Amino acid sequence: MLLFELNLMGSKRIGIDDLKSLIEKSEKPIYILVAGSVGSGKSFIVGTHLPNIKVIDPDAYTVEFGDGVYDGKNVAKSMDMVKKEVSERIKNGFTFLQQGTSANLQSTINKLKYAKKYGFTTVLFYVDTPVEQAIEQVKKRVSLGGHGETIDSKKVENTSKGAKLTFRALSGEENNWLTPDDHSRINIALEKTEKDLESARKHLDYFIKIDNAKKD
Repeated sequence: MLLFELNLMGSKRIGIDDLKSLIEKSEKPIYILVAGSVGSGKSFIVGTHLPNIKVIDPDAYTVEFGDGVYDGKNVAKSMDMVKKEVSERIKNGFTFLQQGTSANLQSTINKLKYAKKYGFTTVLFYVDTPVEQAIEQVKKRVSLGGHGETIDSKKVENTSKGAKLTFRALSGEENNWLTPDDHSRINIALEKTEKDLESARKHLDYFIKIDNAKKD
């Protein structure tokens, strides 16, 4: 067991340096699932802090299928590729990171549960970015010829809300900020996955929260 694991005092929260040590020293494969809204800067942050990790990114496949251009028509095909590659790496016990918003709590629980079934240590990597900042980042993509033109502000808002709910539900942090609607959405997800939130949280070993708000 790693030293930092012994010093967590029951908490599942870790930092970037802890995660790097875990990846380097753990005898078990690591499954890192990213959470955060569209336009939150997830890819940049992962590339900055974990440049050597194997990343499975649906957007990358979509661009590849479009010969360098993001075309929404290729999204379904790219998701099929992601499912296939994720399944192969999990069944073969290879450490990797899966990009996405994790805005769907039910789907997130199932992904973590699947990885735990095959003996992985699981990590939720949450990038917390203000909605307004994420929307501006999407607009910037448009100006640079990226795929922002296929994403409206409402989708940014919805993925931000969903990712935040996923983080709060599975981490157990910030529960005082959960609204009645949040609790209702959590219960719906649990009806299709686990009997209660405590059982769902057992599929998550660690979590990281990155505050990506721009500083004035």
